[in-house]
Amino acid sequence: MQSPLAASLMRLFCAAACCLPLAVTCRAADPNKPLTEYTHTVWTHKDGIPSAFIYAIAQTSDGYLWLATTDGLVRFDGVRFVHWRPKTGYTALLGVVRSLCAARDGSLWIGTATGLIGHIRGDDLTTSSVGAQIEALLEDHDGTLWVTLENSLFRFRTGTQEQIGAAIPLPGPSLSGPIQDESGFIWISTDGAVLRLNPRDPQPQLVITNPGKFWLSEDAGGGGWMTNPDGLTRPLSEGPTFSRGGMPRNTFNVHAVLHDSGGNIWIGTLGQGLLRLRGDSNDVREMERFSERDGLSAQFVWCLLEDREHNVWVGTQNGLNRFRDEKITTLTRREGLASDDVDALAAGPNGSVWASTPNGVNRIDGAHRDLYLAGTAIRGLSIDKKNTLWAGTNRGIVRAKGGEWSYLSMPAQVRLQNVTAIEEDGENRVWLFDDRGGFYRWADNRITDFSNDSLLRGKSVLAARSDGRGRVWLGLNEGGVLLFDGSVFHPYSESDGLAGGSVNAVYIDDNAAVWIGTERGLSRFDGLRFVTWNASNGLPGERVLWILSDNEGRIWLGYSTGVACITLSELDRAQKDPSHRVVYSFLDDGDGLKGNPDRRWQSSAVRASSGKLWFRTSEGVAIIDPQDLRRNLVRPPVHVERLVADGTVADVSHPVRLPPLTREIEIDYTALSLAEPRHVRFRYKLDGFDADWRDVGTRRQAFYTNLHPHTYRPCAGLQQRRRLE
Repeated sequence: MQSPLAASLMRLFCAAACCLPLAVTCRAADPNKPLTEYTHTVWTHKDGIPSAFIYAIAQTSDGYLWLATTDGLVRFDGVRFVHWRPKTGYTALLGVVRSLCAARDGSLWIGTATGLIGHIRGDDLTTSSVGAQIEALLEDHDGTLWVTLENSLFRFRTGTQEQIGAAIPLPGPSLSGPIQDESGFIWISTDGAVLRLNPRDPQPQLVITNPGKFWLSEDAGGGGWMTNPDGLTRPLSEGPTFSRGGMPRNTFNVHAVLHDSGGNIWIGTLGQGLLRLRGDSNDVREMERFSERDGLSAQFVWCLLEDREHNVWVGTQNGLNRFRDEKITTLTRREGLASDDVDALAAGPNGSVWASTPNGVNRIDGAHRDLYLAGTAIRGLSIDKKNTLWAGTNRGIVRAKGGEWSYLSMPAQVRLQNVTAIEEDGENRVWLFDDRGGFYRWADNRITDFSNDSLLRGKSVLAARSDGRGRVWLGLNEGGVLLFDGSVFHPYSESDGLAGGSVNAVYIDDNAAVWIGTERGLSRFDGLRFVTWNASNGLPGERVLWILSDNEGRIWLGYSTGVACITLSELDRAQKDPSHRVVYSFLDDGDGLKGNPDRRWQSSAVRASSGKLWFRTSEGVAIIDPQDLRRNLVRPPVHVERLVADGTVADVSHPVRLPPLTREIEIDYTALSLAEPRHVRFRYKLDGFDADWRDVGTRRQAFYTNLHPHTYRPCAGLQQRRRLE
């Protein structure tokens, strides 16, 4: 008996859009963000690319990324590289593929070094030939395919691949294009001029519009642009060449230009790496450079592409590069910090943030990175309600107000040179913990020693926070919390519901709620006792490094592997129903986090007055803007790529009928999110066999054995929530 498997495996449906609370951001690149703050990822031979010399990149409407390489055509779904070969039509090896063009109907045009023009539909490849290396391809608004060779321009009917008319000679070697403007004109550049023709003319003639050497590009709205060897770029039009206005002349060996959706201009060079001019600047003196020294896979850049999720792809002769404007921005020495080893953070007015390092303290205000106390090791850091900065240095306590910096005068017996926790209590009193000298309070130019209090003797204070009522909460390294009510200390421990282990964080939110983060979970004070959540309630781990809230009333938790964002309603629900597992969003290295969140001294994380969240990592300072975490409106399309039955690969482009006694079936599927495919989590079911969905996380394969004769339909979907297991 035969066992028919559902007709056309490609007819999948998504059970749910990728509706994550904080899904992959889909927006144009921020023109104000330096290129070094983008997340840069590289794939080379060791990552599975069959050939890492990439001449061209295209994205078809089904979401796949295609690479034209020195060894044929490669397809990429964000995880796997497939050395693509046709199953029908022209099945010989393609050799060097030089150019690509994604067609409006979802098919793909390719051009090879031997002069083959290929048209790919599904697994079929049809070809025609022009007999010489193809430099570029364009499918115009009317469905005509334009093919550029070194010294000529051809036209073909896309439906039949028949040549239209005679070849159009170029006045010199082709340089870039062809592109088509909004009026329908075709533009192309050679090494000596920009030329234009009207494709509707019976015998189109090339007209020189701009003498000189220019590279053409299109913006997101379809407007044409021209770039000269200096990097100067202007809209494509007839007229005089650029006026440099006395600016210094820099000549680059330009090969490719991309005008992205944010208005930034990316320039790929042969030998000088990658250049970028921000969309808010026309001054080439502000051109950013990114080279092998910065991690680029090679200095020779052959192609550029912005995909529909606004990733920028760069193909070099040694690999594939991706640049993403991430949810998490990281600042390091490259961005002007005194050191990547940041000890503490403090939030100042107007969105500014202070960062203490072993080499001084930075004031970070927009693009400014002012350094104070250069050469001084600084640990604890705090800003009081009068915007006075307090810093614990290896030379004593520094106070800065109104631009004046001064050291506090201390009694001879008090040596505060290793202060790690500083907090003002709302009554103009500043509490200081020195991990070698004890616990003190500074008020009215007098210092009071609390180190010998019975509850503090021999203890280390890791965190101190005032609740705005004159009370101070202290988190102890030995475990437990102390509350100073103005006169005495009150202890709280696990017997009061507090999570056990060292107290890493004490946080007072905008509603005056007291939150505690420990080695074993998250706790909140209800006025009498603590309520605690940890991994048993669904949180991503036990050890909470720091706690912050945002303007939306959400709680953010720092873990060693990333940052979790949780709504208060989720925590309240888990408090009332212990069986409820908390739903949260989790940001990690896939969202741009460089290094790991870490705890050093008290102020490992702060919320700036702008609402942005700042926290220290093992590689500098990371920043999250809670207001800029928007849902990804590009739904990852789901595809079944392959079915293997008892070791034989079936053709999934047609109905599949399996022979009797088929034992083992493997179904390979994918979902095309090129922004961060690791965040795509799957579930699937085989209609006719599975009673419910199978949650398989990130796995992209389904397995079945000994299916009974029946008609089945495989269905794949994306999980609705994202969790770190």
